[in-house]
Amino acid sequence: MARRCAAAGPARFQIAPAGTGPVLAAVDQAVVVERRATVSSVSVVEGAQVQQGQELLAVFTIGDSGAIGTATNQLRADEKELDSVRARDGAGAASTLALLDRIAVDRQTLTDLKSTPLSVTAPVDGHISGLAVQAGSEVTRTDVVLHVVDDRKLRVTVPLAASYQGLIAAGQNALLTIPGGSGKSFEATVIGI
Repeated sequence: MARRCAAAGPARFQIAPAGTGPVLAAVDQAVVVERRATVSSVSVVEGAQVQQGQELLAVFTIGDSGAIGTATNQLRADEKELDSVRARDGAGAASTLALLDRIAVDRQTLTDLKSTPLSVTAPVDGHISGLAVQAGSEVTRTDVVLHVVDDRKLRVTVPLAASYQGLIAAGQNALLTIPGGSGKSFEATVIGI
């Protein structure tokens, strides 16, 4: 007499965490300005959805001090030369006018070096979190001005009891159930033990 047995399905068991842990967005990019700067405008608000490459804010950076020093010295030398050329050739002479043009270029170069506008853009798609600046804010290159967060995927970290060692492995599928009133469940993948 032959017996029929139902095929065994995937094993299911419930694991209770040994404590609580953080729930973080899988993508959370801190945004910093590369140099000391002043924020001139902010194009986003807290919680706004942004696309990679979208302008978040504009800043004026403080230029390279070596280049500023060189440009300042060039301007001073040209201004000093202007006095002697004007005295020698006269105020309306071609040489005086050419030197005045060169001084104008020197001044523009120095202005450009001191206040270089820079657009700060979103590194990834997501939403704005932790917006910490407004127009007029001074920032250094270590200040985090905001985060761009993509929380469509979450990273949940929970401590497990030692008795579960060997039962769970990276790459294994899981079902994460939120305890309490909702009891909502989410498909998940174990990424590390």
